Amino acid sequence: MYKITKLIFLLCLVVSCHQTEEKFSPEEEARRDSLALHVAIYPTMEALPLYYAELKGMLKEGEADIRLMHESSLMDCDTALVGRSAQVSLSDVMRVSTILHRDSLEVVTLKSYSTPMGLYTSKDKKLSTIASLKNRLVGMERHTRSAFWSERMLEGLIDVDTLDIFRIQMGSQTLRYDMMMSGSLDAAFLNPPYNFLCDTTLTLCLWEGKEDTTKWNIVVCDKRVKKDKRRMSQVDELFKVYAKAVEALQNAPDTTLLHYIYHNIYDIPERHLRRTHWWEWHKTDSVSQIFIPTEQE
Repeated sequence: MYKITKLIFLLCLVVSCHQTEEKFSPEEEARRDSLALHVAIYPTMEALPLYYAELKGMLKEGEADIRLMHESSLMDCDTALVGRSAQVSLSDVMRVSTILHRDSLEVVTLKSYSTPMGLYTSKDKKLSTIASLKNRLVGMERHTRSAFWSERMLEGLIDVDTLDIFRIQMGSQTLRYDMMMSGSLDAAFLNPPYNFLCDTTLTLCLWEGKEDTTKWNIVVCDKRVKKDKRRMSQVDELFKVYAKAVEALQNAPDTTLLHYIYHNIYDIPERHLRRTHWWEWHKTDSVSQIFIPTEQE
């Protein structure tokens, strides 16, 4: 019954979108597309207000034409920014200092965020310390803070070197979690909301970056966008919509829509979304601690 209800909701959403969209000639649509602000995002907690705003129609309420590019990983966002199909993108401090600079793309940081991250393992693996990861497989993503901490957490350990841990590149956190729980990975770095999938009865947190105050998650744009008044007015409109969506998520969120986003965009299994604890976490930790950006001068 629930699946039927969700399908009806999705169909109504699609129909309403088609009814409100104006039809233009291919030439006019191409012109409008070239003038629109394209924002590359992928499933992170920082992106949740934008997914929510898009499906709620908030992006169409202002004068700016803002279009989200739904990517599956941070690497795909990099590709969109480097290829200039996107003017704004979610990124990571480590990515900016490596990948983007390597591609001779000058970027500026518009906003920065701080979200918790942890290293988790299945209790079936019987691992209890960082040192026990020697000759083990750890899921992470290259050129991000998970790669940074996969090396930094080994400092002070005598018997374990960075070469002793096999770090497996995986952009999808859902895949990391699934492979960890199936035993294909010995441990995995996970950010919200994926680290909340780790039930304490089945998993163990080997390391948690609670004292890590670095704002790793950032929103960046091509340096040329920063110099363009029209583009920057679009960026200002983007963050106004973002703030409006955050307020909606804090006060009176559409839980049916949130359920749809978490399941269909974030790939969160239904069994987790049925848990009361999931929504208690969403109401407290996710909204209050993650969604409020800090200006980066």
